[in-house]
Amino acid sequence: MQVPEEETLVIKDLTSTEFQLVDSVSKLFHIQKELRKCFGEDSEQTGGYDFWDFLKKWDTLTLENKH
Repeated sequence: MQVPEEETLVIKDLTSTEFQLVDSVSKLFHIQKELRKCFGEDSEQTGGYDFWDFLKKWDTLTLENKH
């Protein structure tokens, strides 16, 4: 859930809520990978989501590497 700067997030039941601030592509990638594993949609044997690992460093790649 993305909360715009001008809005306030209200959590009705904080005791049963888990949240994590995602402030980088690398962190987003890691969370997505772990969620895929939880739902059995990723496999360490096949490389699975690791194929996209280069996206964590996208902002540091040269234009040539991005292509």
